[in-house]
Amino acid sequence: MEQESRTIRPPQIGTKERVVSLVVQLGILGLAWWLLGLHWVLVAAFAGVIIVSTLVPERISGVVSGLGSLGLAALAYFYYGQVLVAALLAVLGVISLIGGLKRLKETTAHTE
Repeated sequence: MEQESRTIRPPQIGTKERVVSLVVQLGILGLAWWLLGLHWVLVAAFAGVIIVSTLVPERISGVVSGLGSLGLAALAYFYYGQVLVAALLAVLGVISLIGGLKRLKETTAHTE
């Protein structure tokens, strides 16, 4: 008996969910800006990463977010000397990058 191969596709996130996620992330960023007293350039760059990672196709969003967060970690550490902020951004960047690469691999395997 031949087994039927099943492919499990990652769930697609709709536009409404992505917009809600964008608003929530920007709200959290605003709260962090207020609580931590981050420099406005760092906050604006992080907002840019959030917006761009929302606008790119979903399959590469995690990779874009991870790389952007790692770039922001370098900016926070080397230019502003904010070690704690840099460490948090680096951890978030690595987690996002790993998740994004995993999702990219899954979606690429399903298109072949």
